[in-house]
Formats: sequence, C-alpha cells, structure tokens
Amino acid sequence: MKPRIAIPADTLTEATNIINQRNAAYAPQPVIQAITKAGGIQIILPSIDPTDASAYLDCGIENLVSK
Repeated sequence: MKPRIAIPADTLTEATNIINQRNAAYAPQPVIQAITKAGGIQIILPSIDPTDASAYLDCGIENLVSK
C-alpha cells in the first residue's frame, strides 16, 4: 500500500484567470509531483485550525508536509 501524505492547502484569496473562485484551496504542483515520484498518494487538506490536525492524522494519513 502506498503511503498517504497530507499537504496543507494554500488559499487564493482573489479569483484569477486560471481559478475563477475566491478563497480557492490549492497545493503547489512541485509538492504534488515530489510525493508522486516518491511513491506516495497526496491528500490535500483544507485550511484548518491547527488543533484539528491530529484528527486528520487519526484517519490513516501516515505523513504531513508542513509549511
């Protein structure tokens, strides 16, 4: 089984030509590619209260990439 690795999402506060949505969550493509190359599966987390992070780890995420 491939390891599941969580990435905290960044947030675009304003719409852009590419993402026509305010407060859109996204993850940087180089991070996604690095996890794929290392054999992992990426899970992009929404912006959350840091005190809730352990609840995400309790649902089977093996690693968390921090900013």
